[in-house]
Amino acid sequence: MFTTRGFFFARSFLFFNPFHHPSQGDFRVPSCPQCQSPRVETLDRGRTAGATIGAVAGAASGAAAALRTAQLGATYGSLVGPAGTVLGAVAGAAMGGLSGGAVGCEIGSQIGKAVDQNCLKNHHCLECGHRFRDPYA
Repeated sequence: MFTTRGFFFARSFLFFNPFHHPSQGDFRVPSCPQCQSPRVETLDRGRTAGATIGAVAGAASGAAAALRTAQLGATYGSLVGPAGTVLGAVAGAAMGGLSGGAVGCEIGSQIGKAVDQNCLKNHHCLECGHRFRDPYA
């Protein structure tokens, strides 16, 4: 039984797979164009670098916006008292930095994925050591 784009085949019958989403794509494993070995690893260097750079940039922009969120947190915290003001400011600043880092990491990861697919030789054959691009991209 194998799957392809929302359908699966079993004993020469074609069935619709309701659990397949179009964003999942086909799960094709590329083989080495030099030795045709299926033992290929994906390097994902662009995606890793993009996620790291995006997380740092997002956290930096989140830290820059942390003053505004800290003021908002202090305002809401002041309803409880002086301790609430301090805890609200700290919580607001932390949430600003974390949300900025998460968004930056996701955007950087998607940009890195595009770089991996279109610019870098992202696959490495474990048999012969040949590096190549994804033939399906």
